[in-house]
Amino acid sequence: MGDPYDAISPSELQKEAKKVGLGESPPTDLIQIKKLLTNGEKILEVGCGTGRLGKLLMKDYDYVGIDKHKQYLEYFREILRKKGEKNQNKFLHHISFENFQGKGFDTILFPWSVITEFEQKNQEFILKKAKNMLSEKGKIILDNPAKGTIYNTPKGFILAKFYYDDWKSKFQKIGFKEHKKLTYTTHNGRVREIVVLS
Repeated sequence: MGDPYDAISPSELQKEAKKVGLGESPPTDLIQIKKLLTNGEKILEVGCGTGRLGKLLMKDYDYVGIDKHKQYLEYFREILRKKGEKNQNKFLHHISFENFQGKGFDTILFPWSVITEFEQKNQEFILKKAKNMLSEKGKIILDNPAKGTIYNTPKGFILAKFYYDDWKSKFQKIGFKEHKKLTYTTHNGRVREIVVLS
């Protein structure tokens, strides 16, 4: 079976964001994530999609966005073209995280449950890879629904759910010195957790 996201159009993805409480302006998750960032940071957004966060992050940060779904990147690029941004290849890349090479990121962001799209057996590898791409004081930010709350899952797709409480004993073994969980509630009452690893 192919990737179910290949069958979800960019406009449908935008509607999904609204359904899970992340589509308002500014998005609730962005408000929370920005509390953890410093202006000018070098940021990698894994699974930047249609640019829901990226178009806002690139205003204040040294931003790079990657996504393996070409249709979403094209949608993001069109938004930037309309704003007069001509040098998109500098910061938008059609590539999977597994194949992406980069170093010195102050923050690597896995927004809107992106970490759950990696098979459970690969999630540790993904976190180790991300850790090795960080700057000396860099951090990883993961955003997911909190335990016991709803995951919106595309039809035919099994997510490898990710919860801080299930992982906290593993983080030090992977090589993270510090880790914490923050929770927030979206405007429509969905409770989400942000995991910060450094």
